[in-house]
Amino acid sequence: MFNSWMLGHDACLMLADRLRELRPKVAVEFGSGFSTALMALYCEHLVSLDHDRAKAAPWPCVTVAPARGGTYRTELPDGVEFALIDGPPAKRYGRHGTFPHLWPHLTVRFEVWLDDFDREYERSIVADWSNRFPLDVRRVDTAKGLAVITRKES
Repeated sequence: MFNSWMLGHDACLMLADRLRELRPKVAVEFGSGFSTALMALYCEHLVSLDHDRAKAAPWPCVTVAPARGGTYRTELPDGVEFALIDGPPAKRYGRHGTFPHLWPHLTVRFEVWLDDFDREYERSIVADWSNRFPLDVRRVDTAKGLAVITRKES
């Protein structure tokens, strides 16, 4: 069921535990899949985005939108408390635009997870985001690395 391009088994278990604790009212997911089903269980309102209708998870919360500029070109809801960034596909589209696209829609106490943090590309975009926004970043040990991003306390 799990493959190399989707959120790993270990990260999915952590995701379910964390969302069970947080119970976010509004959540956004960049890249749909098995994680969409998990997030739908614990999030009051979930917007999941994907670039490919043929590969998108078959749930009503999934919006298919074009991927350009390292993000999905679509409107996002306000009041986002939690987000998972596991798309668009980094090799084809990049992910550098996801956080800047999300930033104006985040609540003060948000939590954003970025999968694949052990890859150089993801580490470099998180470093760029940290230079542009007041962020705290914590690496979580998963098979592919996970960045947990929150607003820096002032």
